[in-house]
Amino acid sequence: MTDFADIINFFYQIETDIFDIVKKHKLQSGGEYLSAFSTNVKDLNFNHVVPIGQAKPRDVMVAAADEFDKYNRDHVICVTPLCDDYYSVSDSDLQLLNTDAWMLFNGTKSPTNIKLPDITVRVATKKDIDDYIDLYFNGFSDGVYADMELGYAVTERNSFDNPYKTKLMAFYKEKPIGIVSVDVKGNIGYIESFTVLRQYRYGGETARILGSAAINMCYDKGANKIFLVTAAGTTLERFYQNNGFDTIFYGYFYKWRKQS
Repeated sequence: MTDFADIINFFYQIETDIFDIVKKHKLQSGGEYLSAFSTNVKDLNFNHVVPIGQAKPRDVMVAAADEFDKYNRDHVICVTPLCDDYYSVSDSDLQLLNTDAWMLFNGTKSPTNIKLPDITVRVATKKDIDDYIDLYFNGFSDGVYADMELGYAVTERNSFDNPYKTKLMAFYKEKPIGIVSVDVKGNIGYIESFTVLRQYRYGGETARILGSAAINMCYDKGANKIFLVTAAGTTLERFYQNNGFDTIFYGYFYKWRKQS
């Protein structure tokens, strides 16, 4: 359970655009139970993480309804093992949208040391922003993360100023072909926005090279816990499991049907 708390608390600390819904609505807060609001973004503010203590996710959703409406955001909640009613969310007013696998690097299997001709990885700078954003959308143009909204691109662009984030890019000769973002705060590293253009995936070797660079960056910045979040039950989850990550819990995204 310690990994659960540490990792989700990391989200609460690392995000820079968090609504303090708990304080605003005077809900009982505490560090042991947390929940996240996310997905279906119609506004640039998203991925808000709040500690909810003994308050049930449904209560937080009711309290936050005005904020969701104000920013034209769907009423969505991510239920994790740290939520108070984690095992009782299957009521008729909640519709399951998708499931995320939260995965922790086990540290026992070193990233595969593969070298491909003309593939290099380096830290992206602000001069690379346009190429980075293009890769972000092109890399996620198919599969479960397809049809990403423009708000994500704006947030990715702004995140170049986030002191906790380091952006890495992979190149084939001079052509940008892959990206990954590394967030490190304290002893925890988070790998996100990880994608490679389809025509350069080479059966996973390019992703392993880029992933290895991301893991090493986490270690270099002092992390000893490295995690990522991906779509559960997909080839992505299996790819990470085959490259040193273990699924430690699932987060279930529900849409609230009753909004009154």
